[in-house]
Amino acid sequence: MTLFESFIFFDQGRPFSLRSPVSHLFGALAVCSLVTVGAYQMYDRSQSKVLQLQAELIASTQQSALPRVRSLTAQVPALRPATWPLRQTVDEVVQQTSQEALRAGVAVRSLSVSHHAPSPASWGRVNLEVSAAGSYAALKAWQADVSRRFPALAVQNLRMQAAAAGAAALESQWTWVMYVRD
Repeated sequence: MTLFESFIFFDQGRPFSLRSPVSHLFGALAVCSLVTVGAYQMYDRSQSKVLQLQAELIASTQQSALPRVRSLTAQVPALRPATWPLRQTVDEVVQQTSQEALRAGVAVRSLSVSHHAPSPASWGRVNLEVSAAGSYAALKAWQADVSRRFPALAVQNLRMQAAAAGAAALESQWTWVMYVRD
């Protein structure tokens, strides 16, 4: 009997007996296959459940946010689109903002304006990118004056850093957003 035959006919000349190594190998492969298929089915079910829960969460968040937004807009006039300024008032905002900066001791280095037309998914808005320098107190007072004068103007981004080594001034970059009716 060769080595191969002795391997196959391990138990008293009967092929594939319950005690042969080949039967153990096939049994192990069958168990691994069943475990793999079961694990994949559980993963697939959990993924579909996660997607379903995410969709439900998004739907409930949107539905529950609407009453809060409506109540806020009723309380705060600046949040009502009917009270928002027209796009033409941007020139007035730029002029008065520059005048307020001079009064507060802030040096406006650059100011750029970009218009974004309204779409079905968003309101119309005007972005103002401002680069200025001054003391912390002057920059803070200037921002307070601008916010008080133009409640529809919101700070989207603000960055301040020390100007130069040894200087008391700060460099600042603002992104202001003003929502407009048109």
